[in-house]
Amino acid sequence: MILKSSNSASKCISSQSKSGQGKITRKDLRLHKLVFEEDGLPDGTEVAYYARGQKLLVGYKKGFGIFCRCCNSEVSPSQFEAHAGWASRRKPYLYIYTSNGVSLHELSISLSKGRKFHANFNDDLCTICADGGDLLLCDGCPRAFHRGDFFAVL
Repeated sequence: MILKSSNSASKCISSQSKSGQGKITRKDLRLHKLVFEEDGLPDGTEVAYYARGQKLLVGYKKGFGIFCRCCNSEVSPSQFEAHAGWASRRKPYLYIYTSNGVSLHELSISLSKGRKFHANFNDDLCTICADGGDLLLCDGCPRAFHRGDFFAVL
C-alpha cells in the first residue's frame, strides 16, 4: 500500500544532498529529459564533464544533446561522458555541470519544482534508506519516503 502525502514537501528537493549524490532512481532518469526540453537548459549554455574536481571535456547544449568540442559533433550526455573517458560511470547527469556549477542532475530536479506528479511517477523506493514498503509520496517532486524518514527530513 502506498500512502500519498497531503503536504507539499518542498524540502524533498533539499534532501537529495543528504541522500548521497551517487543514488539515481528510475524516476530521476525520467526527470533528466527536462534539461533538454524547450523550457529547460537554453541552447548554447556551456557544459563540462568533471572527474575528481578536474574539467575533462567542454561542450555546449544544442537541441536534445551536447555539442562536443573534442569531435565537433552533437552527442548524447552518455556519449559526452564516454568522450571524457568515463563511460564506465554511466551517470553523466551527475558529472556534467553548467558553467555556473550546477550539475545536469541538480538542474533536472530544479526544473521539476512546481510540477504536479502523478502517483505512478514517484519513486518506488525511499529516498533516505532505498527500501520499499509503505511510502509517502511527495506531491512536488518524484521522491518517496517512509513515514519516519519523511518527518525526520522536515
